[in-house]
Amino acid sequence: MKKAIVFLCLSLASFFVYANNYTRVTGIGNTFEEAKLKAFQIAIESKVGSVIASERETANLNLIRDDIVVYSAGYVDDYKLISQTYENQKVKVVLDVLVSSSKIANRLLSQSKSAKEFDGDKNFTRYDTFIKEKNDSDRIFQVILNDYPFKAYDIEQKPYSLKIDAYRNAVIAIPFELRFNKHYIRSLAEMLNILQDGNTSWNARPIGNIVMTGAGTGSWLTGKAHFKFNDVKLIENVQGTFGSQQNALRIKLTIKDKYNNVILENWYIPRSFYGENFYSISKDDLYIHGESVEKNLIRVVILSDSAEYAMLRDIDKIELSIDRWANSRKENIWLNQDK
Repeated sequence: MKKAIVFLCLSLASFFVYANNYTRVTGIGNTFEEAKLKAFQIAIESKVGSVIASERETANLNLIRDDIVVYSAGYVDDYKLISQTYENQKVKVVLDVLVSSSKIANRLLSQSKSAKEFDGDKNFTRYDTFIKEKNDSDRIFQVILNDYPFKAYDIEQKPYSLKIDAYRNAVIAIPFELRFNKHYIRSLAEMLNILQDGNTSWNARPIGNIVMTGAGTGSWLTGKAHFKFNDVKLIENVQGTFGSQQNALRIKLTIKDKYNNVILENWYIPRSFYGENFYSISKDDLYIHGESVEKNLIRVVILSDSAEYAMLRDIDKIELSIDRWANSRKENIWLNQDK
């Protein structure tokens, strides 16, 4: 199965914006509501820009999924209907739309002008477009999170050695280096920078923080990229991806014969994974140590007095790969020592 992910950078469209910050836009649809929603989408994208993510997945050369997500960090604060006409059995509306950024510390969508009156339509529009923006942000962020841990880490397999232990058993020693994939870390940092909705001033206290090193961005003084969030669901989603048992990082060992048949499969728990060298979670904060490297050794012991002894003759390939706990088919083996 192959997956291709393409991100298009922020793009701003040029629309006429009045002095009072209202944007005049036109929407066309089968109904008035559909035309109005289309106008809202155009207004939001023209005011705050948009990020487009395309995720294409194929299996056996067949396209099984092709998703496109458009994300804009804004919602409709107010609108005025200028005109409504019918053309070619379609509804055409012209609206003046006031767009506000959804990157706000306090979720005050409206303030009533009187004690008793409640503008249901406009308050619904504010909330509905705000929630749509958040759902889009979840979808576009999930494109990156879905690749964890498979594309999040690189494993460099070193040349093996064959040794004999004190009990005359054969020991295949396979050294490796495990580290974050730099492209994944940078993509994650770019998306976090787009989605962060907390106050970015140095002394602000958001609900949750994600701090990264090794992303090639951030403070020149500390080398850390600090992203601040007031959206608890987004923080929980990231923490759930990195910290869930299902996604727990494993190193898969596959030994094959010359006919590509699997002779042996094992799953290993990296030493530094539980030592929090790659990341750590504290309440609503996540710390990703993007520069971390684990240098370690996998040992496969073949007992001299067992039926596995003849297996040495059949071994043709030894492969290490990134996997997760949910895919392991036997008890995992701890790696407790560095090389």
